[in-house]
Amino acid sequence: MTKRETFNGWYSPEAYYLALTVVDIPALMLNNIVFVSITYFMTNQPMELFRFSLFFLISVLVGFTSQGLGILSGSIANIQYTLVIAAFGIFIITMFSGFFVLMKDASYGWHWLFYSSFLKHALDAGMEAIFGFNRKKLNCEADYCHYRWPHKFLESLGVQTTFTNALYVIIFSLFLFRLTAFFVIKYRLKH
Repeated sequence: MTKRETFNGWYSPEAYYLALTVVDIPALMLNNIVFVSITYFMTNQPMELFRFSLFFLISVLVGFTSQGLGILSGSIANIQYTLVIAAFGIFIITMFSGFFVLMKDASYGWHWLFYSSFLKHALDAGMEAIFGFNRKKLNCEADYCHYRWPHKFLESLGVQTTFTNALYVIIFSLFLFRLTAFFVIKYRLKH
């Protein structure tokens, strides 16, 4: 249907892609503010606007990047193949994000997959936003608390990058997925 409407000159591929992107901004922002507000306050994080804003920024960027990956996978093939492509792609990105397997536990030959996963960098940036930036000691009632010092928590999770570097990788992934999706959609509408 989109191909027919574009062929008839009702709108250009650029207008279609811009509308596709802009229409989801309010829902994505609203969902992220609700999610971040609930998770941030329920986990009893410090009431610091700086940390909350960084965590919210990472959440929004991950949402837009994931949406771009979804648009890209949806534009590559028809619906039956898209489901397989998207499921496989998100499986690889999630598996090597540090949620399931830490990079320090993986063989050195697999490290490039961790570095290429935008979710790995999002996890690092989110943890850095919450536990980094010279956060004070955490409260602990026991005699010895290994994780009283936030940097110990970051070390055990294998956070190796700075917030800024992780942010650059996420933004690069966002533009990579979005621009590639745009050119694939443009190509498919013309052929």
